[in-house]
Amino acid sequence: MPTLRSPLRSPLRSSIFNPTNGRWGNNPPTVIIDTDFAGDCDDPIAISVALSAHKIGLIRIVGFIVSSTVVTSAPGLYGMLKAYGFQSIPIYAYQGATGSYNNVYSGPLRDRFGVAAQTRTAYTDDLTGYRTLVAANPGVTLIGIGAPICLSRFLSSAADGISPLTGAQLIAANVKKSVQMAGNFPTGTAEYNASRDPASTQNVATNWPSTVPFWWTGAEEGNTVWSMPSLDADPLLDPVRYAFDLSLSLLTGGRRPSWDPMAVLAAIFGVGTGTIWQVGGANGSVAVDGTGITTWSATTGPHSYLTKLAADADIAFLLDAYTAGMQLPVQTPSPSFYMPLTEGAGETVQSNNSTIQGALGFLKLSETGVQPGWTDLGTPVGSWVLNWPNVGRLITLPVDLSENANANIIGGVVAMMTATTANQTLMAMYDLGASGQFILRSTSSAHMQLLVFKDLLLNNDQYNSTGTDIVASAWAMWTFQILNGTVTLRKNGTNLLSTALLNPMIRPPKRCRIQVGARITGTPGVTDNFLGQVAAFGFKSGAQSGDLATLETSLQASATAKGITLS
Repeated sequence: MPTLRSPLRSPLRSSIFNPTNGRWGNNPPTVIIDTDFAGDCDDPIAISVALSAHKIGLIRIVGFIVSSTVVTSAPGLYGMLKAYGFQSIPIYAYQGATGSYNNVYSGPLRDRFGVAAQTRTAYTDDLTGYRTLVAANPGVTLIGIGAPICLSRFLSSAADGISPLTGAQLIAANVKKSVQMAGNFPTGTAEYNASRDPASTQNVATNWPSTVPFWWTGAEEGNTVWSMPSLDADPLLDPVRYAFDLSLSLLTGGRRPSWDPMAVLAAIFGVGTGTIWQVGGANGSVAVDGTGITTWSATTGPHSYLTKLAADADIAFLLDAYTAGMQLPVQTPSPSFYMPLTEGAGETVQSNNSTIQGALGFLKLSETGVQPGWTDLGTPVGSWVLNWPNVGRLITLPVDLSENANANIIGGVVAMMTATTANQTLMAMYDLGASGQFILRSTSSAHMQLLVFKDLLLNNDQYNSTGTDIVASAWAMWTFQILNGTVTLRKNGTNLLSTALLNPMIRPPKRCRIQVGARITGTPGVTDNFLGQVAAFGFKSGAQSGDLATLETSLQASATAKGITLS
């Protein structure tokens, strides 16, 4: 099993992430997760967060209920659990016809990670599952991240051979609380989960036992919390990364709003100081109309709706970190590298979407177009460079996980630009979401520019060289350094500028990766495409005085060995 990474900085993040803070000791609360596992890819994120918490002992998942009518939902969930080594956790599946769902990822997850051709009929029905699990686990917490269709069936169920208690009596006797992602609060438009079957939502809201707390996390709370699996996860091995790759049309900047994961966080961490949640309206009642619109009132009842206490960025950080806790494979950080590009075509490795299968790879963001190609300079033999035909491709390196409070970094590229009329990125640390670190690029006025990002909204400082320092079809070594608050930009070992860093660089956790030849942006895509050739490149984080000179010596040596003259 991969170990859970915890690159924390803020007190809030440390408080709610640390599994040794004595919150529950050796008796973690038991939970049942009710998911549709269809339609939206935030279900896999929510389940990976829950599995991470289960793995480190914050909760104990005793079973899953799959509530959708999609026949591959339960088999797809099994495939996800199997990929992570948790296939022994029981899954129960709804066998009815209530509710409509689209199906983007559950079938492919089944086929890649689970049992091919399996359908929901291979699983025991949801009602048996709810009654069995709740009867056997006094004090259990229910987490609903799908429509409450199965929960409604359980609530209305009669006594049987599993238990002499009705569903309502079992809930009153054995359920500690229920957390349901559904609705908008205190009122609003009809939300997806609440509207799959309004009658079920009405039944749960109206007939829930008054002694059992019922927490609602509305869609409005997850709308602005954007989460994603790590970009360095391998979709051939990691089911959440694969689910997101299959859901590109739903994503914005590679991310998705975190409706379902928010409910999981509420169940894990509770409410109040030191958590992400507070109670917006406590111990009231929820009415549901015929379209699924939910309205909370202060009329005494078991229903409370939650509102965010923590900032969206802190919550997204937490979700990303817990999702990374299940990530396959666990990636080795890449705080430094030097690539002279001497191996020719044998050094490139084709990648799939956002995954790199090796030390160096092209990031292929579509199935069409021409990849950057190798060119042998001929003298001496083996003098390889990479040639970009400006087709929207780039090289991307494994993610940089290093942490450095001063963000001391160096980087450099030996390149020849064949045009100087547009922004062209030589090197960047960037990703699909709202985080970045720097971009080293040309400008349309033939200057070299270093953009340094200073916050999660991508506000940036710009450091521009002066004069026409970029010459078309001429080789040059471009290097930069951000060291102890000073920015230095150099050409062929000579300073173009050296000035104070106006604001501290951000150090986003786990998401940013080094790119050469363009930068990632969009849903997805690349921008600031490079046009020309690259002979070598290098980067180091956690840099110290003297490291830039060492890198420049290596880059110069590579250029010289290839017969390249810098000008």
